Amino acid sequence: RGRPQGPFESVTSADGVAWSRVNAVHQTRGGALYFGTSEGVGAYDPGHYVTSWTTASGFADGSVASITENSRGDIHVGTSRGLARFTEGRWERLAPPAGSRQETVLAIHFDKSGRLYSGNGRGELKVYEGGQLVRTFSEREGLQGSVNAIHGGPDGDLYIGADSGL
Repeated sequence: RGRPQGPFESVTSADGVAWSRVNAVHQTRGGALYFGTSEGVGAYDPGHYVTSWTTASGFADGSVASITENSRGDIHVGTSRGLARFTEGRWERLAPPAGSRQETVLAIHFDKSGRLYSGNGRGELKVYEGGQLVRTFSEREGLQGSVNAIHGGPDGDLYIGADSGL
């Protein structure tokens, strides 16, 4: 169990977590915390450590930059080798669309209709519907620099954090 440090509780490798440096955190609707590190993904159910995944245990890539959950409860992560999904107890890499290069996915977001948005280090925002790439936004549409963060507003607008600002 984590150690209280003032108003914060710290959970580290001393508690059985495989890594102490965390790059991304997502709390599921069920309350579990998923965290991405430079070496894999961990899950923590407040009060006790659950598990961790690395390339040795079937995780597609070690370095995780972003985490989110779809409406079915599947966990999606953006990695240095693209997108991966945890569904039905196993990890699977989501292959890039035919003809495209593998990319570092820095940010991911599902909108209310289930579209997946992914942002990469090449300054692109990709939109997927039903697992298929349907649109790519880039500098031509006004993006400038790496897409580092994506947030959906209550009215359905997307807010994109990039190297050049919001």
